[in-house]
Amino acid sequence: MSGNATGAAIARAARVQQRQDRREDLFRYVETCGRVRVSELASRAGVSERTIRRDLVALPALVVTHRYRVPWVSLLSGL
Repeated sequence: MSGNATGAAIARAARVQQRQDRREDLFRYVETCGRVRVSELASRAGVSERTIRRDLVALPALVVTHRYRVPWVSLLSGL
């Protein structure tokens, strides 16, 4: 593997780890708070609301509901 390919592989692995860490933090935070606005999660993680929504797709234990047109995140019942 060339130096550029190795560097790209390392950067990709770092992004994957960062994404996984963010998702774990997101889950723990929602678990602790009970219900949180998507905008609050985005601000807390330093990413866009769209990124948070993509993360939520990967975390099926969390659900997005809308209350007064504001998206909220909470745990699914029974967990």
